[in-house]
This record gives sequence, structure tokens and C-alpha cells, in this order.
Amino acid sequence: MRKLSLILSLLFSSAALFSQNAWINEFHYDNDGTDVGEFVEVVIENPGSYTLSDFEVVLYNGSNSEQYDSDDLGSATVGNTEGDFTFYYLDYPSNGIQNGDPDGICLAYNGTVIQFLSYEGTFTASGGVADGVTSVDVGQTEGSSTPIGHSIQLSGTGTQYSDFTWQAPSANTKGALNTGQSFGGTPAVANPVSFSATANGSDQIDLSWTQNAASDDVMLAFNSTSAFGTPTDGNTYSASDPISGGGTVIYVGSATSFNHTSLTASTTYYYKAWSVDGSANYSSGVTDNATTTAAGSVSPGDIIITEIMMDPNAVGDNDGEYFEIFNTTVSAIDIDGWTISDDDSESHTINNGGPLMVPAGGFLVLGESIVTTTNGGVPVAYAYSAISLANSGDEIILQTSGSVEIDRVEYDGGTLWPDPTGTSMIFTGLSTDDNNDGSLWVESYTREAGYTTAAGDYGSPGTNGLFQNLITTTTWTGTGNWSEGNPPAGGTALWSNGSPGKYVEVIISGTVTVDMDAGTRQAAAANLTVQSAASMTVDTGKGLTVNGTLSEEGGTISLESTAVIDIE
Repeated sequence: MRKLSLILSLLFSSAALFSQNAWINEFHYDNDGTDVGEFVEVVIENPGSYTLSDFEVVLYNGSNSEQYDSDDLGSATVGNTEGDFTFYYLDYPSNGIQNGDPDGICLAYNGTVIQFLSYEGTFTASGGVADGVTSVDVGQTEGSSTPIGHSIQLSGTGTQYSDFTWQAPSANTKGALNTGQSFGGTPAVANPVSFSATANGSDQIDLSWTQNAASDDVMLAFNSTSAFGTPTDGNTYSASDPISGGGTVIYVGSATSFNHTSLTASTTYYYKAWSVDGSANYSSGVTDNATTTAAGSVSPGDIIITEIMMDPNAVGDNDGEYFEIFNTTVSAIDIDGWTISDDDSESHTINNGGPLMVPAGGFLVLGESIVTTTNGGVPVAYAYSAISLANSGDEIILQTSGSVEIDRVEYDGGTLWPDPTGTSMIFTGLSTDDNNDGSLWVESYTREAGYTTAAGDYGSPGTNGLFQNLITTTTWTGTGNWSEGNPPAGGTALWSNGSPGKYVEVIISGTVTVDMDAGTRQAAAANLTVQSAASMTVDTGKGLTVNGTLSEEGGTISLESTAVIDIE
């Protein structure tokens, strides 16, 4: 009889461990610039039935699978209560939650895992409360373009975690119901995922999304304001139908993208996307907006030339010459119809047969050939003709179709500018600096991302290369050498956003060895943070310049013999 009583006792104890209806409901870990406002929000049903401190939020580092922070909900801020459900959130300091690729968040009760979620990939925890548990990726990410104040959050209708769906970053609702979330009733149709609107020139906005897990159709509507009505369940809609309360339908179907055309320049358009199931029931909807560019309003400096390969060595000049341009603005720019020329007689008018977009804050490569098997593996987006880049000195001039000069560089073959062979030269200034100043150009340090083949000439076509400063931040994950973290095809990217220069904020979230010789070509960063459980070693005779603050936030920094760290 004792044996039976013991068995029953164990069964009831085990059941109690898994009876807590609690889940991670919202979190924020990365944003534009220095990370701020990081938090994790948890929802608990009937929290008065428990001791809050028995609930624990544990943060895991995906690079080594170990925990790096743990807080119980007894220290959390209490948010709103909706029926039987109460919100609790834990705030973290700047960069207190690591930036992924991947990292994880575990919710546990009395030492037993309720959830182990991750972002930017999955991994199996090593040690701590989640030891041996494999994470579940939420399928949404934040990054250097995520606005401050946004978060990743659940939406839908229901009473347990499985009733809801993770949504792309939007304005945070810390301590309250998320956008499109309600508790109770029958679980709603899940929203489309990763809905986005992107301007494509002055008269088009491109919309894209991923269908929900049920592969339900999607309905799109637009409006001139952010006001949208609610589709009526049971009703079917077609393109051009109005929605009572605001919005006009522009698409219904099973595709994952739609191009909204014939729009007005310099105008903001608002969009909402709903999933619709086979019974014509609609999800709560997700929104985005975009502003078309001004017709012909591109200004000098909006597009700048940032990399030039005038003398390739691995292939001939007629195949391997290229130059890279960078869009300094927050809107995509169409360069179809622009002219490439020099100060002599060479000239080429870009004719792409349609828009040739340079993404906002992004790169585009133009060159002699788009054939990567013969051009040295260069990711050329457009091949020009009647243009050659002289080795001894030349000009590259970009003009709009209206003959407005947007940018020019005048390199001199070695007097004030670099004069490389088999290596591109790159602009190292900020996007606001004069890129026609030869002192701000250097030879590329190595062969980096962009190239479609591992071996060949040095450069970084289409990405921020070592010493360049066209991005604001980049994060190191994994293990390797600083100079090899942005490799060409076949390698594993360890820098999240390209290699850093002296004005790029760097976060070390893995294990990095600084392998660049001390002196004028030593590694460089702006503010540099070594996060908990991460490490940075400056190897023997190597050097690093930190153009700001060096922070050791629970990580380790080591200097080998004759290694140098210069703080400027």
C-alpha cells in the first residue's frame, strides 16, 4: 500500500509541475543604434495561485549554449490584468539581452522548463535549468534596422501559448495586451507573418509576407491613413471592394507578395494584411506603411561610390573591373536611366529594362560583367559597356537622367590615392564625408563577403568591408579571427552586418581573436562591448583601436605578448 501511495504522490507532483498556464508573451533584444529598452514579458493565468519567485526567466547564449542571466518574477514589474491573466515584465540594461544568431529565453517554474524559445536559430542548452532541452525558434528577428521602442510579440485570440502567433517587430505593448491579441473565446485565425511594405521608386510599393501555419489565403487593403475597418466574418471580398471603417481591398489569394503600382510620388500609403480561412473568417490583421520616393528628387550625396576595382589580377580587366555604390538615404533609389561617365569621352546610360534599385542604406555593384564564373565571383547587379577604369587614374561620375551630378570620384593612380593591383580600394569615411578625398581610401585588407567564390582578388563588393564605416553596428558570434569574420562564399559569417571600421559599434557575443598587425592596419571599432560568456583575445603582435568605450560586461578581454589596444 505504501508503494501505491508513493506512486500516486509522484504522479500528482509531476502533474502540478506542468499545470501552470504561463508563457513568454513579448520581448525585445536589438534595435537601431545602441540597444535600449530591452525586456521580456510573461503572462500568468491566476498568478495568485503561485509564488511569483518560483517562476524564473533564464537567458541562454547560443554560441556556447550556456545561460548568462537569470531572474525570478518576484523582481518583475506587474503590468495589466485581463480577466484571469496578469502581465509581468523584466527590464534589462543596454545590451543586457544578447543579439542572437542564435540566443534563447527560458521560462521555468520550480526548476522545470515551461518554455525554451530562441531567436535567429535553434540550439540545445548546456547546463542550467534547460540543460539538454532544444529551443524552439520564434521565427521573428530584430536587427540594426529595428526602430527603438519595437518588440517581437504574440497576437491572436485564445487562452494558452499555442493559440497565438509570433509577429514581426512592431511598437511594444510592454505590460499590456499585444496588438491584435485577446484572451478567451475560440482561437482566432493566425495572422500572416513578416508582413512588410517597401517603396520601389516613385510609383510602386512592394508588399511581401509569409502565410500562417495553416497556409490560409491573405487579403490586402490600403488606405491614405492608418485607419482600417474590420472585415466581416463570413463575407468574401474582391479587389477594389471597400472595407467598412476604412481601407480598399487590393488583393486576395495564396501568393506571398504583391506590387502596388501606379502610385503618387512622395506619398505615404498604409496597408493591412489579414489571413482568411476557408470559412471566410479573418485574422486580426497586421499593418505596415511605406512612402514612395520623390520623382527626380535625388540629391548629390544620396548615392556615393564606395569601392573600386580598376586593376583585377585573377581575371582580365574586361571581365573583372567593377565599382560599388551605397545609398545613404532611408528610401530605395532607382538608378535606371542614370549615366556613368568620366571627364573624357566615355559614357554609358543605364538601361536595365525596368527599375534598378539601390536599397535604403544598402549597396549595389556595377561592373564589366555579371557572369560570376568569369568575372572573379563579383556579384555585379548591372553590367555596363563603353566604360573602362584606367589603372593610372580616372574618374567615375554618376548623373541622373536629368543630368544632375550625384557623385564623382577622381582617383590619381597613387599620388594621393591607393594604386592597388589585384585588390579593390575602399572608402573608409562616413557616408557624410567627402568620398573624393583620396586620404579616405585604402586597399582592401582581404577577400570578404559578396564574392561568390572563395579564392581570388581582395575586396568586399556589396558589403561593409574591414575599415569601412557605412554601417552603424555589427555583432560577432561564434569563434574565429577578427579579419576572417566576413568571408566570401563557402565561409561562415561571424560578423552579423559586415566587418567593422573605426566608427562602427561592435558587440562581441562569441569568441574572437584579433589577428591584424599592430600599426596603421590594425583592427578598429567604435564602442566595443564584450558580453557575458564572450571573450576577445588580441594575439601576439596584433593591435586594436577602439574609437570610443571598451566595455567588459561579464566577458573576458586578453592581451598576448606585445599586443596593443589603443583607446581613442
